[in-house]
Amino acid sequence: MSNPMDHDIGHTIESYRRRRERIGNILIGAVAAVLALVGIVLIIVWVGGPVQIRLPFLSTAAPTPTATFTPSQTPTITPTPSITPTPPTETPSGPTSYIVQAGDVLATIAEKFGVSVVAIMAANPTLTDPSMIFIGQKIEIPAPGATITPTPLPTNLKAGDTITYLVLEGDSLQTIASKFRSTAEDIQRLNKITDANTIYPGTYLKVRYGIATPTPTVVTGTPSPIATATRTPTTGPTSTRAP
Repeated sequence: MSNPMDHDIGHTIESYRRRRERIGNILIGAVAAVLALVGIVLIIVWVGGPVQIRLPFLSTAAPTPTATFTPSQTPTITPTPSITPTPPTETPSGPTSYIVQAGDVLATIAEKFGVSVVAIMAANPTLTDPSMIFIGQKIEIPAPGATITPTPLPTNLKAGDTITYLVLEGDSLQTIASKFRSTAEDIQRLNKITDANTIYPGTYLKVRYGIATPTPTVVTGTPSPIATATRTPTTGPTSTRAP
């Protein structure tokens, strides 16, 4: 006589076997379907060229490319510097006034205006020493080439009177003494000059007038009844004196 429990176990095993067969058949069918689909896709690609087929379960969102702006190179224009010509320094054509600036000396001022130191000294009687000028001082500048006025002689000048004389180019103590009937030794002593051969144009010297005896003019041949001493100074009136 058969046992009912054995019958149930056998029935259960049989049911499990059948279920496994069904699941296996389903899996096999699914794999076959996928392979068939892949095969169809490969055939389509091979026959018709690359065709993009989007499968929802296989597709991945492709990133959207971002356009990169590359600026074009703009040529840089380098401006050419313009050369501004320096206008030549114009020398004033007439007398002018000048205010002494820092660093000025009379020689540089004279060179700037195209005149000599002596000419500036002659135009400015208050300048007694060419090395003594000060900032802010107003001086008169003569026109280039202007004639230098010699030291004038007072009308009431007497022998032994002292005058102030502006030394000019080419002067020496001897020529100055001859102009004013003085002596080189007296001028040297009066002005405390250490070297009688060195005097400077543009400086002032004190000169005692008429202290030397005029030298009579020597006349050869028939002597005139009256000997006349003649002196022709360059800075004063001509005087004629009978011995």
